[in-house]
Amino acid sequence: MGNNGIGPFNIYCDSDPRPNRPTGVFDYDSRITFAHISDGTSNTVFVSELITVPGMDLRGMLHFAEGGFYHHNYTPNATQPDSVRQNCCVSTKEAPCVEGYPDWTARRVIYTARSYHSGGVNMLLGDGSVKFVTNGISQQTWQAASSPNGGEVLGNDW
Repeated sequence: MGNNGIGPFNIYCDSDPRPNRPTGVFDYDSRITFAHISDGTSNTVFVSELITVPGMDLRGMLHFAEGGFYHHNYTPNATQPDSVRQNCCVSTKEAPCVEGYPDWTARRVIYTARSYHSGGVNMLLGDGSVKFVTNGISQQTWQAASSPNGGEVLGNDW
């Protein structure tokens, strides 16, 4: 799924001001180009694995507004549950979730990068390379890797 930065998810439109939060490279109505990625494409995450759950669960469902994104609020495979739209959350041990809001307009969705791989997740970086990021990555480094132009320095755990 696409890197939406630090959650919660937000849909941008003309009547909706852009949120005051670090955004990833993917968003609705995104205007980010490679020229905007001043942190370097090898230091910016574009896509991550995300566990999808059978049943009425929006994570990974591309035909729902919030389905195609994930966030860098928590490190990979964190135990904190994802915040999912009401009646659209099927919680499992590997992909816990809570029903956090009534519909997409409430904008409280937060999805975490998760995989069935032992110890971490695979990420696609902006330069086209794939990197396995461990669950033990620091929160600071993890969040810095989500930002395309924040000027952060990635830690030694990257």
